[in-house]
Amino acid sequence: MTEAPNYAPPADEKTFCAVHTDVETALRCNRCARYMCPRCAVRTEVGYRCRQCVYQQQDKFFKASQQEQIISLAVVFGLSLVAGFIVPRLFLIGVLFLSLPAGVAIGELALRAAKRQRGRYVPQIAIGLVILTALIANISVIGDAITFAQRAPRGVNVGTHLTQELLPIGLHAALCSAAVFGRLR
Repeated sequence: MTEAPNYAPPADEKTFCAVHTDVETALRCNRCARYMCPRCAVRTEVGYRCRQCVYQQQDKFFKASQQEQIISLAVVFGLSLVAGFIVPRLFLIGVLFLSLPAGVAIGELALRAAKRQRGRYVPQIAIGLVILTALIANISVIGDAITFAQRAPRGVNVGTHLTQELLPIGLHAALCSAAVFGRLR
């Protein structure tokens, strides 16, 4: 005889979370009926589910093969390297107006290169790639700023100089990576 998902144990019987076996709980997944504690429960439109059931449900949306994911990330790397070299050199106004459209374009081209198939962790890796390429493309500017900060004579406001040099790079990396993430998720 198998248990139905709505089976309720007797009132005196203690039940424990399937993952955290030391946590007493009465909460069950509405799909697989596994006991779960509040840390393991994920609220969905149809009730609480365990993380395993939620991941199984989400897997329907992530169909990209490993090759498609690599191609997508290669496109992000290449285009971000070019954008990271050009956009921060257009001063702050150029960064503010061009970083978001550049990120959307990079994300769209990466998605098209992967035949519109999405990978579960591609957006998160893409954020890291955009930040990494912004640093790589501007390594000489960053190096010059650090050298200036180390050799600046007394009385010179180093903070203002560093802000003028590094703010466009950081702002571009943040805006562009947010746009890429938004397009790839």
